[in-house]
Amino acid sequence: MIDRIVINNFRSIKELVFDFRYNNESIVCLLGKNGSGKSNISKAILYFWEHLCDDYSSTNVCDSINPYNQTAEITISFDMEMNTT
Repeated sequence: MIDRIVINNFRSIKELVFDFRYNNESIVCLLGKNGSGKSNISKAILYFWEHLCDDYSSTNVCDSINPYNQTAEITISFDMEMNTT
């Protein structure tokens, strides 16, 4: 189960943290106005999975407005404990 998602400097997302450790619900929904970054959250998670074992990154994921910051970070933490209840 995913415990936490951290996204920094991915496209329009400067800093975002989702912490699911204290959420016992099984559904998470993203709501927001058009252009607020909902799709970029999904794209960041997809980028993480597609490039999990790659030694390179794509240049179109960093913030295009700030040319001095050319790094992006996507961290997904897991709880590997088996719950049998």
